[in-house]
Amino acid sequence: MDFLFYQNSIYFLIFLLVSGALLIFPQLRKRGKGNTGLNVKEAVNLVNRENAVFVDLRPVDSFRSGSIPSARHLPAADFEQKAGTLPRNKPLILVCDNGRESAKMADVLRGKNTENVYTLAGGMGAWKTEGMPVKHHA
Repeated sequence: MDFLFYQNSIYFLIFLLVSGALLIFPQLRKRGKGNTGLNVKEAVNLVNRENAVFVDLRPVDSFRSGSIPSARHLPAADFEQKAGTLPRNKPLILVCDNGRESAKMADVLRGKNTENVYTLAGGMGAWKTEGMPVKHHA
């Protein structure tokens, strides 16, 4: 009888370890990637709480047709040369059309030891879908 109890304890312990690992692993992956993929609400909260700066990476024509009102424009084509002009004391939220380009540029900044780099998950498409304000430039 003790053997059965002991055997079940081993299975229970294995179950606990596996389920704990499954809960912790996504958090470790997220932390390792450097805080990327904020949804619109999280991005707005970060701007309000920590004065984060939106950085629009889209080409000039896309930026002029509508951008996040407070966004700073730095096209992806010029990004690596001008990344040094971005503030280092504030969180940065990189924005593109759909979120893919901003993820690449976030990796570039992290490679240059820039901390607090985020991306807007879904890019301007998500911003517009959420009904957030858009500024049109002349």
